[in-house]
Amino acid sequence: MESLRWILLGVGLVVIAGVYFWSRRPSRPSRVEPRVESDSAPEPGDFDIGGDATLESETFSQVESAAAESEPQAWPDAVDEELAELSAAIQEEREGAAPPPPPDAVEKIIVFYLIAPRGEPFTGPEMDRAFTELGLEYGDMQIYHRMAPGSYRRPVFSIANLTEPGTFDPAALGHFTTPGLSLFLQLPAPIDSLKAFDDLDDTAHRLADRLGGELRDETRSPLSRQRIENLREEVAEFERRQKLKHAGR
Repeated sequence: MESLRWILLGVGLVVIAGVYFWSRRPSRPSRVEPRVESDSAPEPGDFDIGGDATLESETFSQVESAAAESEPQAWPDAVDEELAELSAAIQEEREGAAPPPPPDAVEKIIVFYLIAPRGEPFTGPEMDRAFTELGLEYGDMQIYHRMAPGSYRRPVFSIANLTEPGTFDPAALGHFTTPGLSLFLQLPAPIDSLKAFDDLDDTAHRLADRLGGELRDETRSPLSRQRIENLREEVAEFERRQKLKHAGR
């Protein structure tokens, strides 16, 4: 259980740090990107959503390569408080229940972005309705997850808010707005990697239909069918290597 806590905390660092840098990184060298506030929607053309969609890492010390291009900046108190809340929010295992097997270290992360139309941010009520219809659950790190079936209920993939610090407050959804969402899948997943990816792809497109947003890939371009097929091939290769690794143990 202790290893699971550290991994959940590490994932929280990735999400919070990634959103922090996205919201502060200038999109062009010649000007400074305006700050993104949760109660206003920036123009999609001005909103920086850069980042690598596939991160190979043995620890959580490296956030998206796009963030590395930014000048070092001080972390605000709000982020420190968020990390403290994240650490305190990890639940204890149920008394008498057998501890789950420790999850494998995250080796690859795939990210999709869902961006709201120009001047029309996503609202809390419509997101809450869409998340509920698609079977997504609010949970660890104060974000939404697709939970794996079974006793241990681990996230298959997750959805974060693109406005810092990346979290949601269900109690405040009535007056909540955001310019976009980040959907990310960590591999290895608690289920078959290809099934997890296909679920992420399907859910992302269904969310886009319900919310009226535009899906984008790691290059900030519209998410094309060709890019999806390329990513699926990468996931299939990852799954093949995982099976070979486990077979050799």
